[in-house]
Amino acid sequence: MATIGSAEVIGMTSKIGFKKNKKADLILVETNSTNIFPIFDLYSLLVYSANASNV
Repeated sequence: MATIGSAEVIGMTSKIGFKKNKKADLILVETNSTNIFPIFDLYSLLVYSANASNV
């Protein structure tokens, strides 16, 4: 995961991560909308097709 590698580089593995009492920036994306279909390349889809209503 990119998060743990970045946390290691800046020396914050005890504070950053996906565990209880650690800080993390997360978003959830609704993928059942018509503008998010079909999903061939998730990264391209998020950049070019997703909008504020999907978050």
